[in-house]
Amino acid sequence: MRRSTGILTVAFLVLAAGAPALVAAPVKPAKSLLENARLFQIDGSHSSIEFAVPWMGLTKVKGSFSEVRGTLAFDGADLTRSSLTILIRMPSITTFNAMRDKDLKGPNFFDVEKYPTSLFTSRSIEKSGDGYLMRGDLTIKGVTKLVEVPFHYLGEVVDSGGIGHRLGFEGQFAIDRRDYGVAGSDQFNKLTQLGARMIGDKIDLLLQIQGWMFTPDKLAGPRDSFYQVIVARGSKEAAKGYRERRKTTPDSLMAVDEEVLNFVGYHLLRNGRPQDALAMFELEAEYFPESAFAQVGLGQSYAVLGDRERSIESCEKAVKMDSGATRALEILHRLKGQPG
Repeated sequence: MRRSTGILTVAFLVLAAGAPALVAAPVKPAKSLLENARLFQIDGSHSSIEFAVPWMGLTKVKGSFSEVRGTLAFDGADLTRSSLTILIRMPSITTFNAMRDKDLKGPNFFDVEKYPTSLFTSRSIEKSGDGYLMRGDLTIKGVTKLVEVPFHYLGEVVDSGGIGHRLGFEGQFAIDRRDYGVAGSDQFNKLTQLGARMIGDKIDLLLQIQGWMFTPDKLAGPRDSFYQVIVARGSKEAAKGYRERRKTTPDSLMAVDEEVLNFVGYHLLRNGRPQDALAMFELEAEYFPESAFAQVGLGQSYAVLGDRERSIESCEKAVKMDSGATRALEILHRLKGQPG
């Protein structure tokens, strides 16, 4: 029933828009506030942030964070004009030892109930030897410190099937845990016979970051059908047909749901139609007012169209709805004049 109803819904949208007609080519927008940067999401399943902590001056305990989000604004013409935002869910810390992990999540160490996330935001990137050096603000337990991260850019590839692009980076740096109030109890700070603390102060961090962007040449199913209506008749007519259909169709039977609106919006952005994309994200925000995804899409569309004020407003709404909306955080980072 869902399949047949979905087909009818898309057919209705096409009919509502009328027969195909010539539509004026998209008007070239004002200069994008994102300039040449393409926004890639960090692929958490193919990225990792690992750490190594000295233990009694004899060995190092290793661990990682399994929940990492992030957005990379990548400028392929000049990598030094790129910027990065990474958010770590601190309860996801693991050293593969349940008792130790419980201690690390507790108030003596990371206090994950009070400080559930850590955030890195880049300030600048410069060429350094055969690699690069990124400077940025690292916030852990509410304490922010400037850090330097040497890294290498590994390149860009087209994803299997040609549906996306991937970027790869690797870097390594060190921090002092005590700078961030990660002190631990007194027993773990005693000196051993080797003159080292039981838990070392210096923490090595290893980053393997893969960025991913969905870039299909053509959408499929309801996504493509709705997109073709926009191309043929314009976003206003497509939105009109959508609103008419919503009056008589339950949400559960709408083939063009929030996901479709969001996908089509970004596909329009990628194809140089930011004004049409804006209309789709406005439609998404209208019918899904609690959605951070809609506000992020609006924020990016306004940025591409050169509207700084509205872009900031939409991105701030998105972050208020979802503190982990790293795409909105990255757009805000670039638009508010912070170094990047």
